[in-house]
Amino acid sequence: MKFKIFLFAFVFVIASKVNSQNSYNYFKSKFDSIFSIYPKPLIDTDGDGLDDLFEKRQGTNFKQIDTDGDGLDDYLEIFKYKTNPLKIDSDQDGKIDSVWPERYEYSYVIKIIAQIGKPFKKQAINTLNIDTKIINSHPDSITIEYIIYPFVESYLVPLKKEKDPNSPNEYLKTGLLTQLSDNQKNEINTIVKDAKSDLEKTVLLIKYITERFKLKDKLFNKTEPLMEISIASDSIVHVHEKWSPDELHEKYNFETIANLNCIADEMVKNKSRGACGSTATLIAGIFKNAGIPTRIKQNFPFVTSKDTSQIALIQNIKNEHGILEKFRNGAPGDNHFFNEIFINGQWFDLDYFKLGNKWINSPYLPTIQFNTWSEVDFANEWQPWIEYDKKSIESLMIRYKAYKTISIEEIYPKN
Repeated sequence: MKFKIFLFAFVFVIASKVNSQNSYNYFKSKFDSIFSIYPKPLIDTDGDGLDDLFEKRQGTNFKQIDTDGDGLDDYLEIFKYKTNPLKIDSDQDGKIDSVWPERYEYSYVIKIIAQIGKPFKKQAINTLNIDTKIINSHPDSITIEYIIYPFVESYLVPLKKEKDPNSPNEYLKTGLLTQLSDNQKNEINTIVKDAKSDLEKTVLLIKYITERFKLKDKLFNKTEPLMEISIASDSIVHVHEKWSPDELHEKYNFETIANLNCIADEMVKNKSRGACGSTATLIAGIFKNAGIPTRIKQNFPFVTSKDTSQIALIQNIKNEHGILEKFRNGAPGDNHFFNEIFINGQWFDLDYFKLGNKWINSPYLPTIQFNTWSEVDFANEWQPWIEYDKKSIESLMIRYKAYKTISIEEIYPKN
């Protein structure tokens, strides 16, 4: 029996541009020095992302992910929460460190309440930079409390590759847009075959994508081609012409657009990519096929520059750390897609070619994480705001209330 799943491909939704070469140059210099310091991968017995020598220096148990048994990994207590990984109750107030809000009492955090429209999943989205808690649920929206840790440092060193029983192998599964043919798989495997660690794999793959995959045409970076793709059970992808700018339509047929921007196998073959949604698809296809669990996140700016009422929320904040100062006029874009990859026992953001990025460099609120595009019905969920003037998509998601920040608050640590 044949059926169709409709997927909305948002190849260029975000308005801001990324200088990928500069991003990679910074990335390369950073990790070249790490590999020179650690020419051989380090041992991480418990698989928590902290090498054994580091844990011995910290006094934590290198054979246990959670030394004190409070429900927080040693890695997260040291680098994210700043709680004591050796004490179940760091401040000795009778409450375990992992409960809300005990976990963030020792960190400077930004607390945001936001209402999120469809699509969403009724589950918390916890990342290295952000914790979330659903505080209200309605048929068409959910209200989420976001706790943002803007100063989180990513501890990334090459660790010896061993079979990790905690690895989320379900995120190795590919879908129609991220599966690769044998020829493309062989190309990827050749690149990483000598890698001694997943971190080295990651660096090699980012180098490969940055140096070889280019925007096909400046037109692809000036317009925002939106297209509906039908994924049929017989593995045929149909691209519909509606929702795509006339300028793009005049230059390329839509099968070409899909091949150059939406389908990982074709992008690898043609060495092409688009902006955020396209690059996230490409990275997912390449990294999954290289054996690294990868997922995609849909995100909104925490305060959009397109809405004055949103900007007003941050005008009177104390802003002692200066974190919010650069966002006095809001954050760029209407939405953004990027990846998370699972290496060294942790999920790390991979935003274009920035690995383990601090939140301040990608000031977005995650609304949904997914493995393959067919898991989320973007075409139907976003249908109400897709019928638009093809020449402009500014403020669409604000106009149709796809998300709304309700409050912003700074919370300072105890010490």
